[in-house]
Amino acid sequence: MPNWCENCLVIKVSSDKLDNLLDAIKNQKLFSFFKNIGEWEYDKAVEKWGTKWEADSISYDIKKRSNKWVTVQIYFLSAWSPPEKVYEAMLDILWLQFVRAYYYEGGMGLCGQFTENKGLHYQEYDISKVPYSLAKELSLDEQDCYEAKVIDGRRYYVIRNADNE
Repeated sequence: MPNWCENCLVIKVSSDKLDNLLDAIKNQKLFSFFKNIGEWEYDKAVEKWGTKWEADSISYDIKKRSNKWVTVQIYFLSAWSPPEKVYEAMLDILWLQFVRAYYYEGGMGLCGQFTENKGLHYQEYDISKVPYSLAKELSLDEQDCYEAKVIDGRRYYVIRNADNE
């Protein structure tokens, strides 16, 4: 069994492609929708997606609609790590705007975010010290094991230890 990585992806999808995306979510084929690898093979999945299995436990929220674009927030699990290769492939899809993605992998003690700025920009953090804005996106501020602290003038969420209680 892998460590499960919790992911949150925010994208803008062309209105005419929304139904296709929702079908992929319903059929548990999120990664294949953005980067199809044909018949699944372990090595091919790791190479093309950055993780060994398709997304699991997928859910979504429609956040905003306009005539042309729909903002969708997608939650899913991935094996071991976030699907970085899938995110890279999204940057080349004309009917899609990659906004951001967040992940939390508690087993390895990591979390991070991907943003698009002339390519995929990636930041990773040890979960013992997480920037405030990322902690809010990951809902770490709602977990009893974290507390807010100001360190070097910046607000972070840090893991509580026995000395703090």
